[in-house]
Amino acid sequence: MRQIFSPYRLGVMAIKASQIVTVAAAANDYLAGIGRVVTPWHGLDVTDYGLGNFDTVGLVAYVLDNRRREGYAHKRLVLARNQICPNHYHWTKSETICCEDGQILITLGGQAVRHGAGWDERCRLVDVEVNNVPVHHDHGQIEMGTVAITLNAGDAIFLPHGTWHEFRAVGGFALAEEVSTFNDDDTDNVFSCPDILRFPPEIDQDVPGTTVGRDDLGFIIMTEV
Repeated sequence: MRQIFSPYRLGVMAIKASQIVTVAAAANDYLAGIGRVVTPWHGLDVTDYGLGNFDTVGLVAYVLDNRRREGYAHKRLVLARNQICPNHYHWTKSETICCEDGQILITLGGQAVRHGAGWDERCRLVDVEVNNVPVHHDHGQIEMGTVAITLNAGDAIFLPHGTWHEFRAVGGFALAEEVSTFNDDDTDNVFSCPDILRFPPEIDQDVPGTTVGRDDLGFIIMTEV
């Protein structure tokens, strides 16, 4: 990947097990408070993208379904106050992001485009749909990263594969439901920051009596020892 300027470039760091336990509990409490049920079969994913600054850049995701053969995936995404899911696009995944609670600000394009990363026929930048209505923006707006779309509860945006996008919660916690084609986090994500890893490389085991790890699908597992 081309090395480009990014405000998130902080270096790859291990995420602490204690932080995973804490943020997962906070996300579960938030979901319970708005009437959402979390069950053991929901695959849990907690990531700070290897940047070591979860309060600013991070995500808690619950994978409800992900089927390669059928080409379908369904996730719940929980963002804490003003937390960012960093700028990226997908080679093959197209997705609809529905704001279910709170407010979400989505920015299209931006720095990655200005510095030339991914500017090819597979990186579509201008055609999205908001609440099933096509929305078109010119390349100048996209290049400057000035296309910002606010989703309130009940709003949805469709993002074709190859669309650079970044999103964040505004004010407090926010919940998004993501329905998409098959989700392959191992090969399908391209981030504008070269230091970002979808899955942090290590988990710092700092919780006495509990080991926090990932299973073969990348989901968080917590084991008492």
